[in-house]
Amino acid sequence: MGINDIIYGIIFTPKETFAGLCSDRKKTGWAIAFFLIIMLVQSITGHALAAQNGALLFAWPKIILGFYWSGKLIACLLTLFLMIGFISLLADLFYRKKDTVGLLITFCFAALPGALGAGLQLAMAFIGLNRLGVCFAIFTFLWILALQVISIKTVLEIKTEQALALLLSPVIIVVLSVIIVVMSGTFLGSLF
Repeated sequence: MGINDIIYGIIFTPKETFAGLCSDRKKTGWAIAFFLIIMLVQSITGHALAAQNGALLFAWPKIILGFYWSGKLIACLLTLFLMIGFISLLADLFYRKKDTVGLLITFCFAALPGALGAGLQLAMAFIGLNRLGVCFAIFTFLWILALQVISIKTVLEIKTEQALALLLSPVIIVVLSVIIVVMSGTFLGSLF
């Protein structure tokens, strides 16, 4: 399966494409490179949008921008690894399903709409349709979430509800942790 087939498949037939990708472990390097390219495109587009709105990010020395973008790419990659590891751990704990490499490959390719949405948002900003650009950004975010749910469902062979629960579990855990910390801090503060 070539890169054109993968891109076409992600857009039009994601389930079948993800099923083929997760069985081909040789695509791991390609998937990570693809993910990093998408994140770089999003980063550059974000800076162009900021410059369009008056920020002077491109006025920084090139060496600083290089470090900034390199750090941003490393942070994106680490976040991806943490997310995949956490989802894989929870899937193994709750559903006895585990395919960490398959999840990594499919999540990397599921980022494709990010580049499309960023490009459309930038184009809308240049022609003065910022609100339409924001709509494209929201649509892209939802599209990526849907692709991630399809990815989890396909790779781990679980139900859609289970895949959605796995994807949203980090957010739920963080929100519950914040609530517990605030409540316990308030309770302990009232004791003294």
